[in-house]
Amino acid sequence: MTQRVRKGIPIPIKWEGGEESPLIFANSLLVQHTDHEFIITFAQIHPPITLGLQEEEIAKIESVSARAAVRIVLPPTRLQELIRILNENYQKY
Repeated sequence: MTQRVRKGIPIPIKWEGGEESPLIFANSLLVQHTDHEFIITFAQIHPPITLGLQEEEIAKIESVSARAAVRIVLPPTRLQELIRILNENYQKY
């Protein structure tokens, strides 16, 4: 992958540290935006254990917590690139 800087001169990007980065599980996400950026919050939702509960007890559960795992801020151009890359990979999947 390369990144273009002034005058379209490509500069190669050398990715480092990917293998050491923690893998974070997320089963929920929230997308927000401002005039200049998109904020994507990846979260973990842990549903309560309901095994052995009666329906009335389950109905009393008011909410479950979503614990934010990581928040990513992207400018619109990078979000477009992310969507394109995700679509390409999803098609291969």
